[in-house]
Order: sequence, then structure tokens, then C-alpha cells
Amino acid sequence: MNINELPEIEIWFNNDPEKYILASVEDPTSGQKKLVIRSSCYKTDEHPDILKYLKREALRHEVRENLLINCLGGGMIIIDIPNRTITLFVTSLTFGSEPDRNQTVSILTRICGQYGWRVTKDDKMKRRKDGQLSKNRRRR
Repeated sequence: MNINELPEIEIWFNNDPEKYILASVEDPTSGQKKLVIRSSCYKTDEHPDILKYLKREALRHEVRENLLINCLGGGMIIIDIPNRTITLFVTSLTFGSEPDRNQTVSILTRICGQYGWRVTKDDKMKRRKDGQLSKNRRRR
């Protein structure tokens, strides 16, 4: 199998905030390269876990074992199905943000082209006790 058989996007459409990564995958033998997006499988996953799953996935698809897989960055994503919007926000503490978050939007647009987009660098989001995300706001 070749690198093109590795799915470009595997994310969960569940209306909840999920961690995601943008990774480059390269086959040094053939010179083929591609960018892939993956989201967390479990609520407790961290960005390094997602990268680990991607490496296992490459082996499961029997793509070459000598692939170079590097995480370019990541953050959080909310795919709001009822309102048809996608929000990308915050930055991975381990990998940082992607060099160009618009590249991530471009890839996601291929499967969610009719969704509205909100991309923010707002790192002041936190999870409330009820599991929802809210902005930290300063009192005046």
C-alpha cells in the first residue's frame, strides 16, 4: 500500500470539544508526502496520544513501516452539527499550534465544505465543571 491509502482526516463528529493534531506523513523511499488530521479517540487523550494512535494506524493500514510521521501542531476542535459550524481554538501544550491554521481549515473544508468556520487563537478557554467550555473573563 502507499501513503495515499492512509485517510487524510479522521475526526469525531459529536458536538463536543476534541483535541486534534495536524501531522505530516512522508515516505522517504518514494518521496510522497501528505498532511493528515486526527482527533482524540477518548476524552482523556492528550495530543501525544493522538500521534501515537496515528503511528499505529499507519501500521494497521500496512503502509510502509519506515514512514516519517511528525506532528506539526494541534489544538481543540468543536464540530457543531446542528448549527453546521466548526471552531478551531487553543494550542497544544506539547506540540504548539500548527504553523498555518488555515492549512488545517483547508483540509477540513474538503469534508465539511458547507460548514461555517471560526478560527481563534484564544487560549483563554477552560472547561467548566459541567464539561462545557467557557471563556475566562476578568472581573472589572
